[in-house]
Amino acid sequence: MVKEPTQYVVTEQHATRQKQLIWLFTISFILHNLEELIRMPIFLDQHMHTYPAFFQKFAGNWQPQSFSLSIWILNFLAVVLAFVLTINVEKRWAHLTITFLAGIMIINALMHIAQSLFLGSIVPGLVTAVFLILPISSRLLIHELKTDGISKKELGILIGVGLLSMPLLIWLVLRLSTWLIGWIG
Repeated sequence: MVKEPTQYVVTEQHATRQKQLIWLFTISFILHNLEELIRMPIFLDQHMHTYPAFFQKFAGNWQPQSFSLSIWILNFLAVVLAFVLTINVEKRWAHLTITFLAGIMIINALMHIAQSLFLGSIVPGLVTAVFLILPISSRLLIHELKTDGISKKELGILIGVGLLSMPLLIWLVLRLSTWLIGWIG
């Protein structure tokens, strides 16, 4: 039987630990994005031909400025969200949100590992995915499960939704940044 939390009670110690994990997660996310930002242009020049045609078409439509702007938009939103989550650490939705995000980042890290194995090359984001994203996101999820922030059922649902929504979220941020570049420029 799955244990469903009915009312979430946050101790001061748990709240402090949760805030630390949220900021650690946010910093790892930003560092991961910066690694991708720095390494992506050269990597795509060298390896674009190894990707399927649909990805080549999708990535070929990126403007270098829109990719950079996408990274900075995501980093800005991550910091704003970290502030909001730490202020509302006792709220149920905050735990569901951070679980969703940590789940997405674990999927992202696993995709970096799979791409590296497939290509036989270190893809942009792999280093931070392995050494920061996987351990910190996993620790966050374990903390949520151990402190009854979420149930196993909720974890499974949130990771499933994250898996399905990740391509859409990436596309939306890239489209927004492309639109902003066109609007500004």
